[in-house]
Amino acid sequence: MPQASALSDSSPMSPTATRTQSSHKYSTNHEHQVEEKQRMSSMLAELSDMAVATTSGGDGPGLPQALAVGIPIAGALGVLGLRFVLYSQLEYITAAMLTQYVPREGRGAVVLQCGGGTRELYYYPKNCLQVTVVGEGVNKSLMEQAGMQAGVPTLARPQSPTRLDFAAPSSVDAVVVLKQVGPMSASQREGFLQEVLRVLKPNCPLIFIEKLRGGGSPLRGFLGGDSGALDVAVLEQLKQQSGVWSQVQWDTALEGQDPHAVGVAIKSETYRPSAAPRPSSSSSSSKPTEKVVKEKQPKPNKGFSKTP
Repeated sequence: MPQASALSDSSPMSPTATRTQSSHKYSTNHEHQVEEKQRMSSMLAELSDMAVATTSGGDGPGLPQALAVGIPIAGALGVLGLRFVLYSQLEYITAAMLTQYVPREGRGAVVLQCGGGTRELYYYPKNCLQVTVVGEGVNKSLMEQAGMQAGVPTLARPQSPTRLDFAAPSSVDAVVVLKQVGPMSASQREGFLQEVLRVLKPNCPLIFIEKLRGGGSPLRGFLGGDSGALDVAVLEQLKQQSGVWSQVQWDTALEGQDPHAVGVAIKSETYRPSAAPRPSSSSSSSKPTEKVVKEKQPKPNKGFSKTP
């Protein structure tokens, strides 16, 4: 499969392609939105209670099937066992979210993934046009090679996820954020969400999995504790942003061990970015224009001067 190299005019994220590619439409009908919220809540609640064995699925490598014996292993091996169990469950949750909410219609989705690793590439629909993975620790060659093996055109960008200026406005069908917002400062988080809204097409999803602050198992301190965790208040603020997100649904997974927020926010079709503040005319007129007057220098006399 040919590998994506750069965001040219023919690239899925370019402005030219944006005008021709149709976006995945989530229903704006009120009754359908209510049904969607109920279905999403039911699914997230089911995922949050998951603590049983799962079988492998899809075309990618199988998920660990030892969850049925995960708790005894955790008891025997302590922190290592708990880490194995939680990692396995989180992988299953991630696969379920990407399978469920990344658009499949039309020519396929253009996806922007912030964080994560190579395993997520196996969970995307096989008709994806391109998955761009952004992260400071991304191994470009390894990620793009894994994309070829997964059958998904992949472009890796080893840079901060707060920098999305390479993507054109309204050019992305889904933004996937995997434990990236929690470590950000308040100003970084605000700028990042504004960038997500800029690149997302209307009625398209922001899919997120974020570590939550507080709660969990007593052993959570050995798993990093609240380092890089997100405050629940941040998620509540998303719901209160009228006209920005048409739907915001999230639930808590792994609540008794290592709480994570798992959810989806749909960009509103009526969203309009706030205009950048213009410089006031008073500030520009307060300083008068300074005229630089150059003094005329006397021209030197040609030849020798005459003595009286």
